Amino acid sequence: MTTPSLEGFLAELSLAAAGKAGKKVLEKIKRVWDTGKFGFSPYDKELATLAQVSKDPAYKRFREIVGKNYPYLVYIKIGFLLHKLTITGEYDRAENIRKQMYQRRGQNVSRIVHIASTGVLAHVLDYLADRKEKHCLSPTALRQEFDAILKEWNEIAIPVKTTDTIEFIFRSAVAIAKKNPPRFFIYSLGKQTEKAWAAVARIRKDPQIIGSFVAWSKNNNIHGKDHFICVFYNVENELGHPLTRN
Repeated sequence: MTTPSLEGFLAELSLAAAGKAGKKVLEKIKRVWDTGKFGFSPYDKELATLAQVSKDPAYKRFREIVGKNYPYLVYIKIGFLLHKLTITGEYDRAENIRKQMYQRRGQNVSRIVHIASTGVLAHVLDYLADRKEKHCLSPTALRQEFDAILKEWNEIAIPVKTTDTIEFIFRSAVAIAKKNPPRFFIYSLGKQTEKAWAAVARIRKDPQIIGSFVAWSKNNNIHGKDHFICVFYNVENELGHPLTRN
């Protein structure tokens, strides 16, 4: 798809404003507008899904905390959409949108889209909201924490896969804990959830974890799939962490 010239687009926009534009021109304006806003041109049913995300409790709670002008909110919505497309088997469409997002937007946006498309982002937002309430965090502190999680995600997140054993999950968690990060995540989807529970139960009893990390966990069902997340946050870093400052 070629990018229209600014002059041409403005001319078409003027026609639309004057009520003289035809259907094709209006559709073209809509595509350009949506692509500028979202990074891709959503189908009507996808726009409906994006609107539904605005009502999602986890999304609403997070938006209220960080403020409606937080620049990543729209991409969080897109991540939720990608997860729904994946769950409903629309893999080609999800991959097409994902590629467009990766090409058009920066690294943080790509990470948000990736994390959200796994279905785990809703739980991460819940975790941050709970932490905000516990520590009376400012929106700035919460945004900083979210940005840090995005940046470190590949090093601090353990997705439980079909081939993973409880022993493997346990060893992976202990290896991360030895690096003393501010927090690390274990998450699962569907049939892997029971395995994740068992691994987390063992991790919580490990001497390297006791007294050093506190576990926060949540179960949920999203689009008919069981989701689980456990966040181990570092007690040692708690007092000196930006999260504790208003």
